[in-house]
Amino acid sequence: MRWYLHPGTLDNNPKFDITEAEYEKIRSASALLTCALRTEERFEICKRYFYDLELEILAITLENKLDRDFSYERFFENRLKLEKATFGFVTAAKHVIEKLASDFSSNHAEAKEIKQQIKGFLSAEYDTSFEYRFVEALRNHILHHGGSVHGYSTSASKPDPFNSPVVNLRLSFTANKSKISENSGFKKTVLNEMPESVELKSALRVYMAAISRVFARSRDLRKLDITAARDTVTDAISRYSTFCGTPQRYVTLYSENGGDLTKTQLLTDWDDQRIRLWERNPEMSNLSNVFLLDT
Repeated sequence: MRWYLHPGTLDNNPKFDITEAEYEKIRSASALLTCALRTEERFEICKRYFYDLELEILAITLENKLDRDFSYERFFENRLKLEKATFGFVTAAKHVIEKLASDFSSNHAEAKEIKQQIKGFLSAEYDTSFEYRFVEALRNHILHHGGSVHGYSTSASKPDPFNSPVVNLRLSFTANKSKISENSGFKKTVLNEMPESVELKSALRVYMAAISRVFARSRDLRKLDITAARDTVTDAISRYSTFCGTPQRYVTLYSENGGDLTKTQLLTDWDDQRIRLWERNPEMSNLSNVFLLDT
């Protein structure tokens, strides 16, 4: 058996031999960074679906102000747009939630304990927030039964009717209990605590904030491990650069056993994108209290 670093190109660069222990450490570090990037990508996709939902709300609100069309066709099209945006967001969120525990426990000696902690974060959100429980149940309703948006309305008001020319435009879209109850598979405990209608805009914002909170706390559990993994990969590239006397942007990790060759490319450029996502996606704890253009 032989373990070494090499650029993996057809040039005459020498092979830098390492020990089996060094090989396993570098390989595990690279695998952890790959998993961490994949996890950050999932959350970013979820956040972008939520962003699209908010943009759709704003677009419909403005459209209804500028184009006074109250036909059934317009109502149907706008409701369909809200259905589509809601569907995209809650299904993307499902993907994040279902993979959190397995992703953040990857390559960890105490994977079982990490999984239990993350499941505890999710359970705490479920137990303390009706909106979280409702959107979880609504997601299953959307996937297995039917739509979630049963009505929407727009309104305009002045914050100060006498002294301000400013007009606030609002859009409200709801899920109605009478429609939800037609689905016999809807979770009974959630249905029992549901009011006659639920304002989906507010509920979905609370849900997004909860997912962000759980994601940030789950990420913190592996922060030191992921940082150490990045240092390990960076150090391997640096060691090879010093060895061959030429700066290397990336190298390849090899395990050679007779004719069998296993290789892992070590490249920090993609991990730079993980760091960028990490920095741009902190916990959005106050999201439910934010109003975009007072919608």
